[in-house]
Amino acid sequence: MDGYIRSDKKLGIRNHILIMSAADNVNPLSRIISKKIKGSIFVPASYGRGQLGNDHKNYLKIMSGIIDNPNVYKTILISMDGDSADWIINESNRKKDIHKITLMDNKNMNSCIKEAIKIYEVFKKNKKYIKKKLFNLRDLVLGLECGGSDTTSGLIANPSLGFFVDKLIINNGSAIFSEPVECLGGEESLIKRCSSRKVKQKITNVIEKYAKIAIKNGVDLNGVNPTPDNIRGGLSTIEEKSLGAISKSGNSKISGVLDFGERLKNKGLYLLDAPAAAVENLTSLVASGCHVIIFTTGGGNPVGNPIAPTIKVTANKHTFKKFKDLIDIDLSEILETLDYNIGSLKIEKEIINVIKGKTTASEKNNYLETNISRFGPSI
Repeated sequence: MDGYIRSDKKLGIRNHILIMSAADNVNPLSRIISKKIKGSIFVPASYGRGQLGNDHKNYLKIMSGIIDNPNVYKTILISMDGDSADWIINESNRKKDIHKITLMDNKNMNSCIKEAIKIYEVFKKNKKYIKKKLFNLRDLVLGLECGGSDTTSGLIANPSLGFFVDKLIINNGSAIFSEPVECLGGEESLIKRCSSRKVKQKITNVIEKYAKIAIKNGVDLNGVNPTPDNIRGGLSTIEEKSLGAISKSGNSKISGVLDFGERLKNKGLYLLDAPAAAVENLTSLVASGCHVIIFTTGGGNPVGNPIAPTIKVTANKHTFKKFKDLIDIDLSEILETLDYNIGSLKIEKEIINVIKGKTTASEKNNYLETNISRFGPSI
């Protein structure tokens, strides 16, 4: 398997060229440019203007994290004014891989489009000079996501993924699981696996943070499962849901907790502090450096991320039959045996095929989205 060496020495499995908006006021322009450039990926801005404090910092960390993801080759960053682009560039570890186009510095919209097309052609031509290196599973940073969970998620799909994660960590690979709110009630199982007292405390703090946010907004999550699709799938409490969600992280030691927008620096298994909503969470995982994301689902969730190939896994045979064009792996065959090794081998095989270039169901259907979490109003 080939990996592509980036300017920061990291290995990528894709060679994406991004057309990214620095703020939402140039989303239409960036969208037009991306449509004219076949093969580019449009990354819209989620606001990016009028944000204050942590919201602004978080926005810049996520946008620059997307640029720095090893699956990205180059980025054309479109802005209305130079400052909104510069703020993102200054947070990036790969500044020389970014070309900035500022609408206010150009004659008009068409001149921006022409400049972007010209730069894209240069980037495309230089692709053949990218240095390659053998990509092994120990180089992999795997993102873990679940959504639309049901009984089969906690019983089959998530434990099968956890079985693979344990093998990945043993072989010096890395994985990031997220959604601290979906760890509520299962804290004890996580704390037992922490590598240090400091990590234990940080996990406790981050889970409590989301519980407090919910209470502040009039929702007490303890003993309650507030999600209608999970209830329909047979999950009765938040604790039941949490234990099923946690099982996708396996049983390996947890090396640390990543803050929202923080890049992975060391190998191991990490919890990422990010909200549970699928699109926001996938975007956060990408900004932290994930090459591939495994997304388990019981009732079905079609969305994927455009930067990190998102592999959909279900163990619900009815969901697979209904959404066959949106699911990559069917694990319903192991419902009777609960042989998680078989499930993990199917997941491993699909990951290897995707690293080699296979397109996922969400990529084939262009069912791809990004969005950045925000925690306060615009001013």
